[in-house]
Amino acid sequence: MNEVELLSVRDKKTIEREYRETIQKNDCMEWIRLIKTIQYRKKRRNQNGIVVKYIG
Repeated sequence: MNEVELLSVRDKKTIEREYRETIQKNDCMEWIRLIKTIQYRKKRRNQNGIVVKYIG
């Protein structure tokens, strides 16, 4: 898993679009990249004291 790179999302406006495109590819490695990117971003937000609220 360490050799799998994160998705390159530079700004908040393109995150959702990039995530949707990745999911639609139906490629397992792309899904792994997506999950790894989400986990990394969540970890960074937690380290910075940003609380993530979920709606649902």
